[in-house]
Amino acid sequence: MKEKCIVLVDDEAIILMALKMECKRRYKQTDIITALNAEQALQHIEQNKKGQDYIVISDYQLPGMKGDAFLRRIMQEYPGSVMILLTGQAPDLTIQSMKNDLSLKACLHKPWRVNDLYEVLDPFLLHQT
Repeated sequence: MKEKCIVLVDDEAIILMALKMECKRRYKQTDIITALNAEQALQHIEQNKKGQDYIVISDYQLPGMKGDAFLRRIMQEYPGSVMILLTGQAPDLTIQSMKNDLSLKACLHKPWRVNDLYEVLDPFLLHQT
């Protein structure tokens, strides 16, 4: 089984730091990549590629490439990835379209709650054999 890596992408540093802190607390053995935009995330993933499966939590409103375009690119380049949208502003139609087109696993709404984060990530990161 491939190792999992969490990729966190948000242009708000405080949100990124809080997400990373919660992920590190619960998923201690899991690699975590953080980025302030999609281009930076893609560079980090390419540089750190270790044959991992990615669990990507991306904001919808990102500078440059929007979250939906970023997640589409991840799906093309890393088809085994799990995609989760983090948003306070994505239209409902966009979210539904992403669920259908990208097999979006979940949508976390800002401000996110710790229990919601764990509920989304636990099935992919805990109790693996």
